[in-house]
Amino acid sequence: EVAEVGRRLPSDPVGETGWLPAMVDSSLDVKGGSFGAGEQLLEEIRTRLFEELPHPQPRRSSSGAPLRHTVAPPRPLVAGDARAQLIYERLAERLLEPADTDQAEASGLSPAARQQWDHYLKLSQASIERRAGLKDVRGIPRVTRTCRADGTLLRLELADWRGRQRVCVWFDVAGEPEQVRLVSSSGSEVIYTRDAFGRTLEDGAATHLSQLLESARQSVLLYDSDPSAKQEQFTRRMVEALCQAVFPRLEELLRRELEEGRQLIPTSEDLLEVELEQLLRDLLAEAVPGTAS
Repeated sequence: EVAEVGRRLPSDPVGETGWLPAMVDSSLDVKGGSFGAGEQLLEEIRTRLFEELPHPQPRRSSSGAPLRHTVAPPRPLVAGDARAQLIYERLAERLLEPADTDQAEASGLSPAARQQWDHYLKLSQASIERRAGLKDVRGIPRVTRTCRADGTLLRLELADWRGRQRVCVWFDVAGEPEQVRLVSSSGSEVIYTRDAFGRTLEDGAATHLSQLLESARQSVLLYDSDPSAKQEQFTRRMVEALCQAVFPRLEELLRRELEEGRQLIPTSEDLLEVELEQLLRDLLAEAVPGTAS
C-alpha cells in the first residue's frame, strides 16, 4: 500500500509543478490516520528537514563581536526540492518495512549486489550453453547436467576440450543457482556464492550506507514495539545518521545543478523506478564537478 501511494505522487517531472504532498497526508498514512511511534518520529524528522525555517543566527561585526540584530541563514535547497522530499519518502517506506522475507534480504545484500550476482549467473550459464553441442577429445559431451531424484537440476558442468572440469554451477532445491565453482587450467579453484560475490562487489561507501539503512530500519521497528524515551533517542540517532549520509550530498548536487546548469538528480518519475539502494549508490557516487553528465 505504501509503495502504491508513493507511485501516485508526481505525475509530472520535477520543474513543472515542483509540488509533493506532505508525508503525513500520503505515504505514512497507512493506518487510516493512526500513526505508530516509528511513523510519528519519521514525520517529525521530515518536518524538520523540509518545513522548518533555519534558526536565525546572530550577526557579527568585522571584529567578530555579536550585533543586536539576527539574520536567518538561507533555506537549504533540499527543503524546496520535490525530488529530495521523494527520496526521504522512499527512505521512510524502507524504514517502516517489516523483517525481510527472502534469503537475499536476510543475507544483508543490497539490490545492487543481487543484480550483479544475477547478471554474473546469466553470463555464466549462457557461456556454458554455447558449448552444449561440443565434445572433448574422448567424444564425451563437454556440458553435462545432473538432476535429483525428483528431476530438478542439481548441477550444470562444463569441461574443456581435454575433459577436465572447468565450471560447475550448483542449484538449490528450488532450482536457483547457489554456487559457481571455477577451476583454472592449473587446477586452482575459486568458488562464488551470492553472499561472497556481493561482499566482493560492494565498495566501502556502499557497504557503510547499507549498514546505516539497515540499522535505522531495525531501530524504527524496535521503537514501534517499545516506544520508550530511551529507544526513541536511539532510533532518532540512527535515522539522523542515515539522513546525514544522504541529504548533505543531495544539497551539494542541487547547488551544482544551479551553478552548472545541468541535471544531476533524476526526475521524480525516474526516482520511483530505481531500487532504493541503487539510487543512493548512484547519487553518492555522482561524478566530480566538470565531468560530463
